[in-house]
Order: sequence, then C-alpha cells, then structure tokens
Amino acid sequence: MSLVTDAILEKLNSLIVVVNQTGNVEYVSPSAKRILGFEPEQLMGEGWWNLTRNTIDDRKSIIELTLQQLKQESLLETVPQERLLKTATGGDRWILWNTSKGPLNTLVGIGHDITDRKKAELKLLEKNTELVQHNKDMLDSIQYASRIQEAILPDVQKIKNAFKDAFVLYQPKDVVSGDYYFFYQRGNKTFVAVVDCTGHGVPGALMSFIANGALKEVIIKKGVEDPSEILYALDEELFLVLNKSKDGVVSLDGMDVAIGVFDFVEQTFAYAGAFRPVLVVRKAPPSLPSTDGEESQHANHTYSEGCVGGSSSPSGRLGGAELIEMTASRYPIGFYADVKKVFTTQTIDIQQGDSYYFFTDGYCDQFGGEKAKKFNRKQFKELLLSAQDMEMSEQESYLQYVIKNWRQDEPQTDDILVMGIKL
Repeated sequence: MSLVTDAILEKLNSLIVVVNQTGNVEYVSPSAKRILGFEPEQLMGEGWWNLTRNTIDDRKSIIELTLQQLKQESLLETVPQERLLKTATGGDRWILWNTSKGPLNTLVGIGHDITDRKKAELKLLEKNTELVQHNKDMLDSIQYASRIQEAILPDVQKIKNAFKDAFVLYQPKDVVSGDYYFFYQRGNKTFVAVVDCTGHGVPGALMSFIANGALKEVIIKKGVEDPSEILYALDEELFLVLNKSKDGVVSLDGMDVAIGVFDFVEQTFAYAGAFRPVLVVRKAPPSLPSTDGEESQHANHTYSEGCVGGSSSPSGRLGGAELIEMTASRYPIGFYADVKKVFTTQTIDIQQGDSYYFFTDGYCDQFGGEKAKKFNRKQFKELLLSAQDMEMSEQESYLQYVIKNWRQDEPQTDDILVMGIKL
C-alpha cells in the first residue's frame, strides 16, 4: 500500500486484518501500533493469534471459528462480535468485529475500538448493580419494619373473641402503614382505637410505632380510662416525644384518633375523637318511630357528607337500620402546641346487635368511578348500612370488593383501615 494509504489507516480508530485460506494473517493495518501497541509485522502469520489472545482456549476457539468461515463459499451477513484483545503492555482493548469474505478466499475483519464505550457500559452496569443491591437492602429493611409493625398490631382473633364478631380491613398503601389500630381489655372495659398518623409508608409507620407506645403509656401504664382524657394525655405525650431536640424546632407531625371504651357492666359505649368519628349502626324494626334525639343527652348523632362529621342532620336509615355518627373534635393529636384543644367524651347505651365502625380517611380518599373522583363519603355510610345482613367477615370482603371495583386501574392513594365490631 502507498504511504498515503498507510498514514490514513494508521490514524483510523479501527483495525483491518486479512486472514488467508490457511488461517495465517497476511495483513494488519498500521493502526495496530496505536490501538494495541504492536508493530503490524509482529502480528503477521500466527503472531496475531499468539499475541492478542489472553488464554489458550480463547486462541483455539477463535482459530477454529476463522477456519470454519474460510471453508464457506460465501460468508453470510454476520452479527458484529465483541472481542477482548490483549495489548503489548498487558492491557485489554475491546474490539467490535465485522467479518466478510475477501478476494482469493480470504477473510477481512474490520474491528472498531469500543473500549471507552465498554468501560462506560461496565461502569453503568456496576452502578446499576449497586442500585439493585441498595434497593434490595432498602426493601429488606422495609419488609423487616413491616414484620415489626405486624407484631405490634393487636391479634384480630382477640378482638373477635371480645365481641360477638369483628373484622379489621387493614390495607397499607405501601409495605408499611401510617394507620394503626389498638385493642386492650381491663376488667369490664374494652378499649378500641384507630389512629391515622401523618404520612404513609416508612414515615407513617414510624409515627405508628410512636402511637403504639403513647397509647400503651396512657391507657395501660397510667390507667386513664375516659376517652377525652386519653386524647388530652396522648396530645401531651406526643408533644413530649416529638420535641426532644435541642434546636428549638417544633415538630408538626401528628395523628387523628378515634378512641372508644365499651363497658359491659354499665352497658355503655364512651367515645372521643380527634378528627376521626365512629359510626354506629343500630337495627330496629322499620315500624318503630325514628330515634332522632332520644339519646341527645349522650351523643351527637348526624348523617353528614364528611368522614369527619359536619353539620347536623337526621340519622341515616336503610331497611330498618339506623346510622348514628358520633362526631369528632376538630383538633388533631400533635401539630399545634399553642392552641387550646377541646376533646369531648360522648356516651351511648349499647344494645345487642349494634355494629360499631372505626375507620381512617383512607377508604373515602380512594379515586375511581367514571370520573376518577374520590369515593363519596356519603356512599361509605350507605355502604355500611347496606351490609348489615352480612356477617362481619362478609362485610370485610364486601368492602374490599367495592373499593377495588371503584378504583379499577387507579393506584391506591392512602392507607386503608376499617374496623367493624358487632355486639
């Protein structure tokens, strides 16, 4: 070849190798010096195979492949092959080869140096491997946190044993939940609570651990029994727990709570709520007159649009079942330390056959339906009324079915917690 051609080939970032019909290399482009560090003359004959291969097995396999290709009358279009070649300094270069038939039954290989690209790919692969491992470690930690959270949740069977029947529909948005339920028995009194903590996922779960500790401190250790007094004590306990830092920054985390106390000697149910109401469904013969106002000295009964209560209106009825809403105080637990909060205990007489529903706002906050709107809060109450002829386990399945059918392909937007208790 001419000096001009050699000069051009030397500057190419590619190798050109010609192999004759015996398998020996009869031409190597001058660019081999720059790319591999070998003089082209060193790579002639068997030098190419001996000097550029890292192992004997690699050398044997590539020679066998080359001889097979030489025997073919016409070399069909082949997929480019990536090969790792050894350099004169003991390093490696990645070459992408395109092979074709040349004149006089030769093979012509054109190899492009893709070392920089391969290094970038390997770096990316390493980074991806690290990310996969990091995500796995994080998921393992969250799964472990989920097992811890499940361990602190009360045994649903114990709740069922304490009443005629019960269910707990507990459906975290993520692996762990910011919703939490509480159950405790002391003497003739049974304490039940649902808690909706700030956030969901890991932050919400951490708050639920705090809620668990605070409820146990107030109810079990300190022995507080009046629902409103429990809320006041919880508010104080939460403020102390969340504001231990010395930087003077006040935490704005908190929780909504519904707490109920069943007294099976006095046959009463006492309730207080922080943004979380309790719904009571009371069955009565359809021929009986409305009970609106009969127990007004005990409880505030409403049938409003909101899951946290609203303007007073007559109790809901459906097929002889009456829905009584025990409305919550419009103050959360936590959040505000400089606001005078008011929590009020409401009490009603319990009747056999009553159903009590404690719930967070997650069920009503699910988007779906034809217009992708939130589940209507009035629908939730009508849903409970329509399910009164079902066993509690059937009610749980029914509620799951309805909200799943409502959401269709919409993602779950919040933790879901509904607890049903039948006397």
